[in-house]
Amino acid sequence: MLFAWIAPPNTLSTGGRENLLIWLDALGKYSLVDSNILVIMMVAFSLNLDFEDIYSIDVFVIPEVSGLSFLYFYIEAIYTPIR
Repeated sequence: MLFAWIAPPNTLSTGGRENLLIWLDALGKYSLVDSNILVIMMVAFSLNLDFEDIYSIDVFVIPEVSGLSFLYFYIEAIYTPIR
């Protein structure tokens, strides 16, 4: 986005600048929703149960493989053409 704003007209034409900003606007909306859902799910699945000094259970999400696979499929979805 910074390139679209600071590039001189001989490097990026007005029509090219408009197309770039339209694409960035469209893709930016989806990335915000996806990342918020991922963070909300990580917080929602965090659980701490303490049973009066007998035992306690901690359930939490560590986004190792799942976080990486989410990013992989997210990038794949961006670059896959819509049919």
